[in-house]
Amino acid sequence: MDGTDLLRAELKRAAQSLGAPETIEPVLERPRDPSHGDWATNLAMVLAKPLRQRPRDLAESIVERLERGQTGLDEALRLWERGEELHRICLARLDAAQGRVEELARRTQPA
Repeated sequence: MDGTDLLRAELKRAAQSLGAPETIEPVLERPRDPSHGDWATNLAMVLAKPLRQRPRDLAESIVERLERGQTGLDEALRLWERGEELHRICLARLDAAQGRVEELARRTQPA
């Protein structure tokens, strides 16, 4: 799961906490104008009619929930496990690189 998937999952969780159905699948895209931020979604527009709320109010509620960082325990544990996995991968790559540097250093030393 990459960062886009994590953001989509958080949007979905926030939307569901506002009453959105389980089947909601937020659409994420990069805005054409970079001054509009890193990501854009039409989630508030899609939910406005079924939830009978103004899109702007829904968008503000979704952002509020995202900013509070209310990640569930299962999600937090999954993120922790992924971090541990990435840490192990990085250590292995660093060890391999260090071994190559040491080998090159031995080759360049006069006999």
